[in-house]
Amino acid sequence: MNSKLNKVLKTYWILFLVAIFLCVCEAISKNYYDVLGITKSATDREIKKAFRKLAIKYHPDKNKEEGAEKKFQEIAQGELRFLITISCFLNFSYH
Repeated sequence: MNSKLNKVLKTYWILFLVAIFLCVCEAISKNYYDVLGITKSATDREIKKAFRKLAIKYHPDKNKEEGAEKKFQEIAQGELRFLITISCFLNFSYH
C-alpha cells in the first residue's frame, strides 16, 4: 500500500515540477504582465478585469484592424497562463 502511495506522490511531484518549468519558460519568453497591462502584484480580480477589458477591445468580431486577432490570441494566452499557474498552486496546496 505504501509503495503505491509513494508512486502516486512521485507522479504528482513530477507533474507539478513540469508544470512549473513550463510556466517559467513561457514567462521568460513573454511577459504576460505587460501583455495584460497589469503589475506583478495584481490580484486575481485585477487580472480577470484586465483580460475582459482587452478581450472586448481586440476581439476579432469587434475589431477588424490588422493585428487585432493576433493581439487577442496573445491576451488569451496571458490569461490562460495565469489561470494555469494559479490552479497549479491551489491544487498542490490541497493535496
